[in-house]
Amino acid sequence: MLFKASKEKIERYISIATSIISNKPQMHILTNIVLETENDGINVTSSDLEMTTRTSFPAAIEREGSITVNGAKFLSIIKSFPSESDIQFELTDNNEIRIKSSSSGVKAKYTLRGMPKESYPSAPTTLIDSCSFLLPQFDLKQMIRKTIFSSSHEDSRRYLNGVYFETEGTSIRLVSSDGRRLALIERELNIDPDLRMKCIVPQKILHEVSKYLEQDGVVEVCFKENQIYFGFNGIHFLSTLIDGTFPNYNQVIPKTQEKFAIIDRKMFVESITRSSLLVEDNYNTLKLDFFENHVVLSINNADIGSFRDELSIQYDGEPIELAFNHKYLQDYFKEISSEFIIFEMNTPFSAVSIKAQGEDNYIYIVMPMKTDK
Repeated sequence: MLFKASKEKIERYISIATSIISNKPQMHILTNIVLETENDGINVTSSDLEMTTRTSFPAAIEREGSITVNGAKFLSIIKSFPSESDIQFELTDNNEIRIKSSSSGVKAKYTLRGMPKESYPSAPTTLIDSCSFLLPQFDLKQMIRKTIFSSSHEDSRRYLNGVYFETEGTSIRLVSSDGRRLALIERELNIDPDLRMKCIVPQKILHEVSKYLEQDGVVEVCFKENQIYFGFNGIHFLSTLIDGTFPNYNQVIPKTQEKFAIIDRKMFVESITRSSLLVEDNYNTLKLDFFENHVVLSINNADIGSFRDELSIQYDGEPIELAFNHKYLQDYFKEISSEFIIFEMNTPFSAVSIKAQGEDNYIYIVMPMKTDK
C-alpha cells in the first residue's frame, strides 16, 4: 500500500470517521479506522458496532492495500503537517504505516503501528434492496435541530432516546420527547405516498449527520428492518435503530387551548438569557405570569437571589401563572428565528403549546412545573 494525497482532503474525511469512535469502545480495535485503496481513492471506515461511517478521499495510488490504524493518532499526525501540502503513506510488511510530507521543506516522518483489515469487525456500509427516498439536506438539518434537543437520555426508556421518523402520504414527520416535553416538525416532500416509514433513530447518528449536512444538495435516506442509512456528499452513515414502540404523540398534543399570548421573540429570548444568571443545577424554575398585555418573568433562588422582568405582549385572557424548566425554554428558542412566538394555554398544570409564527408545521409542547406558593 503506497499512496499520496492532499492534507486538506485527508484531514476532512479522517475527522468524519474518527468523530464516531467511542471513548469506551467495546473492543480495543474499535479505536482504529480502516484505510483501504479502491480505484482512485482511499476508503475510510469506522464503527462502534451500532453505527458505521464510510468516507473516501482522492489519492494517487502506487500500490494497493489496506490497514487499520488508531484513528485519533492518525488524525493528529495529519494535522501536524503544513497546510496545502501532500502527504505520502507507505505500508510496510509488518503492518506499520510510514507517513511523511512530500514537501522538501518538511523533514518530519512518522511510523504508526497498525493491524490487518481482517482484524476489524465486519461492518456493513450500505443497505441493499431497502426503501429509500431523497430529502433536501437543508430541510433534514433543520428538522433534526428542531427536534433532537427534546429527546431523552434515560436508559430506563430507550424508546425515547432518539427521534421518531414517520412518513404519511407525501410528508415526513420527526417527533421527539423526554416524557415532559415534545417537539414535532413536518415537511411536505416529493416522496412516494406508498412509502411507510416508522422508526426511532438514535441521537448519535443524527448528531453526526446534522454536522455535515449543507445548504444545498440532497441526502438519500434508506431504511430496512432495524437499520437506517444516510448518504450525501460522499459521506455514508449507517446505524441500527432503537428497538421499541414510540408513544402515541397525538395524545400529548392539546386539541384545544383557551388562552393565547403573542410575544416578541427577540425580547423574550433576551429576558430568558438575563434570567439564566440565577439558574443552577438544583434550581431551574422560571415563572411566567400572564396578565392583560404583559407577562412577568421571575426567578426566586433562595441561595442566590431573585430576578424579575416585565414584557409587553398581546394577551387579553384571564391571568394565569405558569412555571417552566428554564432549560426547556432555552433549548427551544435556540432553534427559532421567527419574529413572534405564540403561547397557547389552558390551565397552570396542563400542557402548553408553543409555536413560532410562520412555522405552521412545527410545534413544541411543554408540561409546566408544579411550584410551592
